[in-house]
Amino acid sequence: MTKEQSITISDKEHTLLDALHQPQYAGGSPEVAKALWISRTDIKVARLLDYMRALFERPCAAASNSCWNFTEWLHRSSSNRYVQS
Repeated sequence: MTKEQSITISDKEHTLLDALHQPQYAGGSPEVAKALWISRTDIKVARLLDYMRALFERPCAAASNSCWNFTEWLHRSSSNRYVQS
């Protein structure tokens, strides 16, 4: 790779959703939970929900329990001062 070449890096919201969808590739559920807690003030909820909708609209996407559990947590936390939209 040269200095003129570039790479695309995902944002926090997309990375967290990927980790929720397949926690085995992110160190397991405890690591994903830790990442969510550490980044709770930086998460843009609207962006995360957009990514989540896109994931679940894919015909082959299997909605994992982790993502649905996270949706419930987001819903309960939406009035929480730590979660930003």
